[in-house]
Amino acid sequence: MPLLFGYGTLRSDVGEHSYPVGKSLGFGRVTGQLWKIRNTYGEWAGVMEVEPGLDRGIRGETYGEVFEIEEYQLPDLDRREQATAKPPYYYRKLVDVRMVDGRVLRAFVYFAGPGRTTWVEKIPSGDWKDIL
Repeated sequence: MPLLFGYGTLRSDVGEHSYPVGKSLGFGRVTGQLWKIRNTYGEWAGVMEVEPGLDRGIRGETYGEVFEIEEYQLPDLDRREQATAKPPYYYRKLVDVRMVDGRVLRAFVYFAGPGRTTWVEKIPSGDWKDIL
């Protein structure tokens, strides 16, 4: 069964949790800097002024939640995260997640794609919940 790391609206402890993902396996961190990014196009433009975006190319750590999901959910999540857009809004990659209990799990995460270049503000804590 695939695992998914959610760092923003997919997290169950975030007020705007908007997608029934799956069974939570707990919280952890991935390598990459979390940013507040401006939502400038696509189906969510105008709905959320800013949203979380994970930049894989910059040092930092981002806090989030790992979910056990079904294989059939991946194409739907790709559409939701606009990973199939040209250029992709987000892209999915398999990474190591260091869980708070010490385990290391392999999970998919959505990084901000090349179509997402409107970085607004770095989130030093790496936790989206800190800015809500």
